[in-house]
Amino acid sequence: MGSADKANPSRVVWLGREHERERARLLNELGPPSFRSQPRWTAGAIINDSLHGLVEIADCDDPQVWIAWLVVEPRWRRCGLGTALLASAVSWAETCSDRHTLRLIFTRHHWPMRRLAMKAHARLDLVLEELWADIRLRAPSSNGISISNGEHHD
Repeated sequence: MGSADKANPSRVVWLGREHERERARLLNELGPPSFRSQPRWTAGAIINDSLHGLVEIADCDDPQVWIAWLVVEPRWRRCGLGTALLASAVSWAETCSDRHTLRLIFTRHHWPMRRLAMKAHARLDLVLEELWADIRLRAPSSNGISISNGEHHD
């Protein structure tokens, strides 16, 4: 797949029951997270009417934290799908409650997710064989999402 095919990455949409088969395929191919909770919110990156990435958010034992997992098919990585999905997840998490953290969980060897977490200024913690990337959420009254291209600004 050439870069011209990836130039217009996707549209991120809320996924309903009509996408369940493709959602299950992605999770089976790319491996679900070590935990499984019923997601409260799911969005997907759709290109040419096919699902190529998804993000799901679920409740956490800590009432101040959302847990999220994000998957993008390998052939569609590095073209903005993960960034778009994460931005949508952050936006949803910021507007729906007063929780202050969105926690991405992924394996410690998943370098694309590490790069994405760093773009979102996440704080990384190694917990057993997983990395937890905690992204601080803005108060619901704030506007905008800040995911940079590698520069960190305080």
